[in-house]
Amino acid sequence: MGFGGGGGAQLTNHVHDNTPLQGGPLNFNNTTIGGMNSGDLTYSDGAALQQLAIAAPNDELRVSAGNIPEWYTPAAAASVWTKVYDSGQIGVAGDIDSGVFAAYDFLMIFWSGAINTTGWGASLKFNNTASGSGLYNWTDTRTNSAQTIFSSSTASAIGWDYSSVVGGSTAWQQCTMTVTNYPTNRKTATWNAVSTSAGAIPDRNFGAAMYENSLTQITRVEMCDDVGTTGVARQFAAGSQLIILGLT
Repeated sequence: MGFGGGGGAQLTNHVHDNTPLQGGPLNFNNTTIGGMNSGDLTYSDGAALQQLAIAAPNDELRVSAGNIPEWYTPAAAASVWTKVYDSGQIGVAGDIDSGVFAAYDFLMIFWSGAINTTGWGASLKFNNTASGSGLYNWTDTRTNSAQTIFSSSTASAIGWDYSSVVGGSTAWQQCTMTVTNYPTNRKTATWNAVSTSAGAIPDRNFGAAMYENSLTQITRVEMCDDVGTTGVARQFAAGSQLIILGLT
């Protein structure tokens, strides 16, 4: 890059590339300086270089309607359900127990399957609560069969009143249950269940329950026998599946 004699002449036109005596490329490795603040960016508007000041933490860069870079603050992400447990369709008859999972303010529980022990109905319990705890209070109603209403305040589990041994009169069932699981309130649950057998009208059961353990959030779900007995784990048929979603 040439200068006039004595160093006092006007700076000649030059480029910053590999052309000899033209100044070489600009060095962006902590050498070249400019009138910018820490974190600022530069861009071209087609006529000259422009400065884009650094934005706030967590802001994101996007292209504006004027086709230039700009910062914007993204909207908060919508709440989404998290899958906290999925037994998968079990390959052989066995127990189904979620084990302990993180606490969520709401739970959605999906059950599909059949119990594999003659004479027992399917139900579920929370937090492996001891038999005869009296922490469950629930009521349910059945349709498409002789209608019954059952309630219990000394139950060991929540049941939907189907004895569905594989190959029996009600061979397969499914249940969808929603649970309000705030840490300082009683836990409440509602459900819809259906039991099916070949050639018969599906039998529907719907109900509501309260889990009295108000200061302990539900962090475990175990499939077990019906509420009229002991709330102990039972073998469930191959193909049975338990899925639990959580939302806070």
